[in-house]
Amino acid sequence: MMTLTRERIHEVVWSLAAKHSDKELSEIRPESRLIQDLDADSLTVVEFSMELEEELGLTFPDNVLDKPNLTMADVEKAILDLVQKTSTA
Repeated sequence: MMTLTRERIHEVVWSLAAKHSDKELSEIRPESRLIQDLDADSLTVVEFSMELEEELGLTFPDNVLDKPNLTMADVEKAILDLVQKTSTA
């Protein structure tokens, strides 16, 4: 299994956000909100979440990405927290 470093998580999160938002990587910021700034609808958020799980080999609890003002920094933090929990379990 690939070790999930902070850099790898950042790379996957940003590239998938760019893919699902039709934004350039340079336009995405830690404070960019999935729904308001990246124009994601609920289906896009679900697809984004499923691809993150697949790419990173994780399973998110249902409520992790289900927040109206979720930022890219929030997504990364949630993944890092999940990785830490699963590595210590």
